Amino acid sequence: MEPSQLSQPALPPIPAPTHRWALFLDFDTCFSTLEDGSAGVSITPESRYTLIRLFHAFGGAVALLTNRSLLETDQMVGLPDLPIAARNGLELRSLRKSAAAPIYGCPGLPRAALIDALMGAAPFSGRQPVILSGSPADDSAFENARSLAGFGIRIGHAPLQSPYRLQNARAARALLGEWASYQQTWTQRASA
Repeated sequence: MEPSQLSQPALPPIPAPTHRWALFLDFDTCFSTLEDGSAGVSITPESRYTLIRLFHAFGGAVALLTNRSLLETDQMVGLPDLPIAARNGLELRSLRKSAAAPIYGCPGLPRAALIDALMGAAPFSGRQPVILSGSPADDSAFENARSLAGFGIRIGHAPLQSPYRLQNARAARALLGEWASYQQTWTQRASA
C-alpha cells in the first residue's frame, strides 16, 4: 500500500470562536488568490468587509502578519486602523499608534516574538491567541500560542504542527466569514 493511501487520523473540528480570542492572520496565506490561478495576493471587497466585521467582533484584537511592507499592505487592504506586523516586524502598527513604529537595526523578528509584543498590549492582552497560517516558519508561533492557552490553524499542506487544518486560502476566508458573524451571537447572549 502506498503511503498516500494510508488513512490519516481525523483532525478535530476547529473550535467555535469566543469574544476572548485574539486573531493573528498571515496575510498572504489567508488572502492569497494563487489557487485561483492569479499571479499574486489581492484582497476582495468581501474579504475587506470580513476583516472589518472581525475587527469589530473581536474588539479590535485582529492583526495581520506579513513579509510585505506596511505601505504595500495598506494599499492592498485599505484599513488604516488595523494592527499590522509588516516586513517581519520591522514595521509594527498597533491600535495605540496610528503610524508604524519601525524597529531598526534587526533583520526582523520571529512571528512568536511579534505575537508576544502584541499580546502585551490592549486589546490583545489577556486574550487567547489564535493564529491562521500556512507557513512552516510559523511553527514557533503556533507553539507560543499554545503556551498562552491559544492555538494555531494550519492552512494548506505544510507539515502539521497544529491539531487544526484548513485546505486552502478559500477555506480560511470562509471560516473567517463565519467567525465575523459571531458578534451577533455574543451580543444576543449578553443582552439576554
